[in-house]
Amino acid sequence: MGKTSLVLGFMIVILLVVSTGLVAATHTVGASGYDFTSIQAAINDAGTVNGDIIDVYGTITEAGIVVNKSLTIQGQGVSSTIVQAHATAGNATDRVFLITSGTVTLSNMAIQNGRVPSTEYGGGGIKIDGATSITFNNCDILNNQYVTYGRGGGIYSGDYSEPTYIEINGCTISNNTVNLEGGGICFDGSNISSVIKNSTINENEAGDYGGGIVYGSGNHELINSTIFANVLVDGQFTGGGG
Repeated sequence: MGKTSLVLGFMIVILLVVSTGLVAATHTVGASGYDFTSIQAAINDAGTVNGDIIDVYGTITEAGIVVNKSLTIQGQGVSSTIVQAHATAGNATDRVFLITSGTVTLSNMAIQNGRVPSTEYGGGGIKIDGATSITFNNCDILNNQYVTYGRGGGIYSGDYSEPTYIEINGCTISNNTVNLEGGGICFDGSNISSVIKNSTINENEAGDYGGGIVYGSGNHELINSTIFANVLVDGQFTGGGG
């Protein structure tokens, strides 16, 4: 086979790999001049094989974003990329992210102003609903609310049939509220394993248990992290401001 044939064959293989989605692609999201103006549109367009990357720029106001495939959603820093369910805290009608499956990474962004009135159980800001693995890197998760009887003002994951691994690294989780348990975080399931490291959980509020964190069961680690100024308000039961 000649050199020209080898080169042509190699180019055909590369084109087939790219066209069938076997390599990760990068999609950009921003107000103007980017591939998409909404994160959901970028997720819908992403491939399902190797985990595409979604780069988010500026402030995106979008509620109820469903992540149902393996991918990375990354901002440009917590002061540069803000993903919010509403421009004003307390006025949204849905959470920011619902993660249902896949290996997912959220990094370098603020996630804020989610609010769930009563339509779904748990997770004012982020609900992890059966994802196999999720990592939060250098995120601020703040000013999210679950209004009625529920758990996890900032982040919630419940008891699902498949194992779920959650890693929170270098994040700040603050000023989230819930009427029942886990103002900042509630991991409520025996199949959940989590690691929280190099993070701060502060000024969150719950009605009954765990102003900062509630663990139902499972395997959990806290490493080199700070938990302070989390509170309980009067409820039927009270325990554990932190």
